[in-house]
Amino acid sequence: KIPLLDVTKKMCGVLGIDPYRLIGSGSMLITTSNTHAMMDELSIRGIKATVIGKITENGLRLIDKGVATNLTMPQADELFSI
Repeated sequence: KIPLLDVTKKMCGVLGIDPYRLIGSGSMLITTSNTHAMMDELSIRGIKATVIGKITENGLRLIDKGVATNLTMPQADELFSI
């Protein structure tokens, strides 16, 4: 559910890097206990937002098409690998 621009996907494919490990300049990760109110308030203010997941006791995981993968925090921006 994490929004990625098509150009980001294409460039990362060409460079062989993971787009989910890039610095998210201009993005913000927000946690809230009232998702609907937060989304409504952001929308009223013209701020694009997407609900991408929830916090659980299972650690940091990516679930794609029902398959869960444990994630580790990147040590550096993916761009440093090229």
